[in-house]
Amino acid sequence: MDEKEINRDEDSLLCLLRDKQLGVLSADLEKLNIFELVGLTNQEIKHSNFLSEVLDPRSRLGLGSSVLKALVRDSLSSINEDQRDENNFDPFHIELGGLDPVEVNRELYNIDLLIVDYEKKFLIVIENKVKASESKGQLKKYKELICSRDEYREYKKLFIFLTPEVSDPDGDSSWNSVSYRTIHDSIREQLSTERLGQTSKLILTHYCDLLESRVMNQERLEKIARDIYREHQKALNFIFESREDNIGLISEKMEE
Repeated sequence: MDEKEINRDEDSLLCLLRDKQLGVLSADLEKLNIFELVGLTNQEIKHSNFLSEVLDPRSRLGLGSSVLKALVRDSLSSINEDQRDENNFDPFHIELGGLDPVEVNRELYNIDLLIVDYEKKFLIVIENKVKASESKGQLKKYKELICSRDEYREYKKLFIFLTPEVSDPDGDSSWNSVSYRTIHDSIREQLSTERLGQTSKLILTHYCDLLESRVMNQERLEKIARDIYREHQKALNFIFESREDNIGLISEKMEE
């Protein structure tokens, strides 16, 4: 490599380091988050596990039924006429009676979240998708399974398809699409009150931060990354080619 090429590579690297978008991307990705440390980022099972606490009115997090109510209200507000037969949940259940006695089930009948009120006889069925799309026929199968069970025959029902951004399900149009933003905004609202303990505030703040950077705004970060690569392709390719790999490190150790 001659001196001119070296100078060009140096200029490319310097230009990359000065790019403000790189700083934005780094700040978002490097922020310490307790949920990222345990690998929750895009794993639907772990999100569903935590959501079972967020949505449970009796959870020790102390949110009560606030987030569950927000989720139900958002879902009910988007129901169209064609969905009313399957989604016959009575909105007065949450506006007058509350949701405190519900039971939140994980993976019952392989459904991500099944919320049951045995006293008022209603079901809230939630299919959670963070990264992957639903399997073919999955939503239809879950709905038919619930509707066919004798113990739930007289129950009012609400079917919710929870995704990072509002995304209509391909498998069954009777499911109501709700964004994670509803969860996020409701938690943020509760964080601004004095009702939560310090531990709950810490946990929920980190979860909201995770949703902002890794779930809801994933497309924003990916766009920034693509823009940076287009602008600094030569510098980034040089970095990739120069990075140490495991084989190189092993060879060095063996030589020593």
